[in-house]
Amino acid sequence: MDPFTPSTERTPFQDAELYDMLFRDLDFDREFYVRLAREARGPVLEVTCGTGRILLPCLQAGVDIDGLDLFPEMLGVLRRKAAELGLAPRLYQADMRDFTLPRRYALILVPFNGFVHNLTTDDQLQTLRACRKHLAAGGLLVLNVFFPGREVVCGPEGTPVLEHEVAHPVTGLPVRIYDTRTSIGWPRCRPRRSRSRSSTPRAGWPRRTGPPPPCAGPTSRKWSCCSRPPVFRGGRSTAISTAVRSPGRPIR
Repeated sequence: MDPFTPSTERTPFQDAELYDMLFRDLDFDREFYVRLAREARGPVLEVTCGTGRILLPCLQAGVDIDGLDLFPEMLGVLRRKAAELGLAPRLYQADMRDFTLPRRYALILVPFNGFVHNLTTDDQLQTLRACRKHLAAGGLLVLNVFFPGREVVCGPEGTPVLEHEVAHPVTGLPVRIYDTRTSIGWPRCRPRRSRSRSSTPRAGWPRRTGPPPPCAGPTSRKWSCCSRPPVFRGGRSTAISTAVRSPGRPIR
């Protein structure tokens, strides 16, 4: 399947109850984002807020935070969960590439690899411009991206890997997410001759002729063509959080 062709299949983000069941207990980054939000000197916006894994703990910590997501199903689950906690967050359904909100924010978060849903450089720039437009002077943009480790890039081609498993709350049956490594848009490791006199082949990075297509990483999710990349552990990849402070100038 062409990763740049929109899929007609139902995505996990439209099955928000299932998505929430799979990811609501992930807490590897929760403390980090809650701390950032509490330290922000002003309102906070979470882009790709999903079902509230980060947003709800921020609200419970007293943070003035709004949420934005493309999928109404995700926002519906978030509203229900918030109501159960006695909370009423301001939520907006919009595309992160093009949104207009009434407030400016001291901090904008794009956690859990949400930014890599931008499949092209134009998409990425549009999202950065939209976020820049909503940052207050001196505001901070923090986003998380997926960087594949050597084990991913040099791993076997087309081999499904179990990334996540939970028990279904009703049936008790296992619900699993598999990831299939492919080399879409990324150079594969291949043996090459050492620069020394030895001719023993070793794995190395081939020279790139140009940058790889954004988000067309070495993974293809079972659920959808370019769904949110999994959280890799054990050296297979590194999750990188990047902070960019607004200089008061537009992105050109």
